Amino acid sequence: MKIFNNIFLGKKILIYGLGKSGISSYNFLKKKSDVYLFDDNRKINLKLNQKIISFKQIQKINFDKVIISPGIDIFTC
Repeated sequence: MKIFNNIFLGKKILIYGLGKSGISSYNFLKKKSDVYLFDDNRKINLKLNQKIISFKQIQKINFDKVIISPGIDIFTC
């Protein structure tokens, strides 16, 4: 498990999709990495202190890793 934790250490990560798996991923990674969040559903209002960014901001940041939630259709996003 130690090796798995180190691959995210200090990385710039985008989590796309803020359902259950996206929030779980955020909670796991927030202490290890610089995590940004994106969801195209504007009705999502989370009370956590998170880095929710816009689509225009995504294009300006060079992410090391992108985590796509299972509910996101990669062919239409």
